[in-house]
Amino acid sequence: MAFWIGVSFVLWLGVFRVFLSGSIALDQDASNYYEHFKYFIDQICQGTFPLWDPNRAPGEFNELYLRRIGPYNCFYWFIPLFDRLGLSYLHAYLLFLVLYYFLGMVGFYKLAYNLFQNIYAAFAAYLLLMFSSFACLLFNSFIVLLFTPCVWFFYFWFRFSQNPSRFYCMGLTFCLMLIVSTYIPFYALTIFLSFLFWYVVFYASTLKNLLSTYSRFIRVHKACVMMCAMFVAFSLLPGLIFFSEARHGDFVLPLRSGNVASKNPLVVVSQQTNLGGIIPIDLMKDLFSNLQNSQLGVISIPCLIFPFFFLGLIVKLNKRLALLFLWALCVYVIGVYDATPFYKFLYKHVFFFKYFRNFQFFLWLVILPAFILLCMEHFRAFLNMDLSQKKPFKRMLGFIAGMYLFILWYLSRQENVISSIYVVIGLSAVFFGWLCLSRYSKNEFLPTTKQGQLLLLVLLILTVIQPFELYHYVAKNSTTLEELNPAKQYRYDAPYQSFRFIRYSENGHCGQRNEDGALTLVPRPGLTEVRNPPSIYQGTSYYFRLYQNIDQNILENYIDCKLIVYDQAQKIDDHALDFPQFSEALRKKENRVFIAAEDWQEIFSTDRQSLPQFQPILENSEEFQVIDYSMNSLTVKTGFHQDKFLVYTDSYYPGWRVRINKAQGRIVRANVAFKGVWLPAGENTIEFRFGPPWRYWMNFALMILFAGVFVYLCILGLNGISSKKASNGA
Repeated sequence: MAFWIGVSFVLWLGVFRVFLSGSIALDQDASNYYEHFKYFIDQICQGTFPLWDPNRAPGEFNELYLRRIGPYNCFYWFIPLFDRLGLSYLHAYLLFLVLYYFLGMVGFYKLAYNLFQNIYAAFAAYLLLMFSSFACLLFNSFIVLLFTPCVWFFYFWFRFSQNPSRFYCMGLTFCLMLIVSTYIPFYALTIFLSFLFWYVVFYASTLKNLLSTYSRFIRVHKACVMMCAMFVAFSLLPGLIFFSEARHGDFVLPLRSGNVASKNPLVVVSQQTNLGGIIPIDLMKDLFSNLQNSQLGVISIPCLIFPFFFLGLIVKLNKRLALLFLWALCVYVIGVYDATPFYKFLYKHVFFFKYFRNFQFFLWLVILPAFILLCMEHFRAFLNMDLSQKKPFKRMLGFIAGMYLFILWYLSRQENVISSIYVVIGLSAVFFGWLCLSRYSKNEFLPTTKQGQLLLLVLLILTVIQPFELYHYVAKNSTTLEELNPAKQYRYDAPYQSFRFIRYSENGHCGQRNEDGALTLVPRPGLTEVRNPPSIYQGTSYYFRLYQNIDQNILENYIDCKLIVYDQAQKIDDHALDFPQFSEALRKKENRVFIAAEDWQEIFSTDRQSLPQFQPILENSEEFQVIDYSMNSLTVKTGFHQDKFLVYTDSYYPGWRVRINKAQGRIVRANVAFKGVWLPAGENTIEFRFGPPWRYWMNFALMILFAGVFVYLCILGLNGISSKKASNGA
């Protein structure tokens, strides 16, 4: 089967080539995740674990984005490897997505084969999912990052239940580590618990033997089980720390949280159908009509699946069919949000339903794969039917004829059916006739025979015809890189690693020089009218408060300069701040910094010399130099003749520390939302750094742990293959 899977993958690459060329722009979540990956990979390759991102205006806690990608996945190292081999970063990233997608599809094949013990049903299931519009989600979503470890988890779990071994135990462990190291492992948890419920309902009689098998393995391999449990526990640590820190409310997620009455920004408001979820649709119509208008994110399956689906009318119902149907139906009912009472009950009584949304992802993670497996169970049962007698043979031919007449009648009532659908339906009718005649002649479809190989080839050809046309239309209707709005260009493709004194720069210029040669800050062009603040996805709670209460023109022009020096300070009541007065002071560039009463220190004397406006630092000079910079730190040297106050217009956030001349200093929250520090006169070295050392050590240790577990898993797998070959040779 390795040959046919390899051939199908090469064929898929050819069908999907327009996307893989990089000419199609990544859209929605896929674009955001590209940025998360590039930022993370760039920093790791320089030896920095990026806990902070100063490039997302005006600096953000990066842990949320790390949790979104799960930064310890050792498969991510293929991205810099491909980059070093000469690919552009975009093509290296796309190649990684393709290989990770293929890995998930191989896992789905192995899972299907484990279920059916039928190579043709498993191969057809793999092809139907591989060539579905699931592939287009690589350019629209991040679902493949969830799907691949989930499908392999189910495979290892089923194999471990049948034949417990250290290899399958370690495979289960590694997949769990990948799943729980993200901030929303709740998709996988919902999928697993819903499946487990229906498994217990239909296979309760097997539970005693199953638990006995597990117990026996634990007794024999205590050290292995304890080690695996510890690995999973370690993988949970970053997520638990993140959820614990979120309860303090130091950062906010306004777009994600909505109007939920909770201090924890990770809690989402109870979802409603009009906000998303699995919207009830005329699925059969949408899968056939107007596919010329197909876009990224629209669900579509090769139409070959529908004859397999209708076979369910003639094959016998069994537990496996019932389990797959009710499992998918259960997830669907949960996913329609308030259209049924189930979601409301779960949101109220099951804690983790308060932490995730976007249940439409279950269409791809559960409903589509379960539907394919259900149809392939029909196909498996059909292949096992005895058609050697005339009566059942004629009955089956009559059913197939009636089935195709119904399909053709249905297609005739749809709008704008693409031509490839008619081609597949016509050829598949011949295909099923051939299968019936072969079964009537008592021909066995053995994989080693020419007839068995022909069956695999026909399945491949019939599956690929429609996607070849569908992918063409999806690419045609997608935004190309050339058409991409400059405001939506990938954030980290432009140089960003070195320190820039000015955030905004037109045409690459950081301000302009006057007649004396001094660099002056140039206000952003076009910022004249008062603008209501647009919503933001993430920010610190202090910055979000400022963001909501000040004219955006004034705020954006102020934070354009990253470093500002003041000669005067004013104590304020932070809970009753006069925002119009504060806004006017920023607009006029007044030389006074506003400091909350709890951070106030009487340092500045009243008779000190003072300029009329604050002093923006626009370049290195004798008085001020940036000597070291990373995403998590900033080190500067100062040499002012009198005491000053330095504002670093990067968001104030707990966890930042400052050292002044190697002695521990104190960071002050200045101008509501930014970091500030009192500067003594004379020469000083000021070092800002985010996060305690243990956090860096923990993250790097987890990266090594994940890589070690994966290497050990590969060694166990190779040893198993060698042992199997040796036993077969003997």
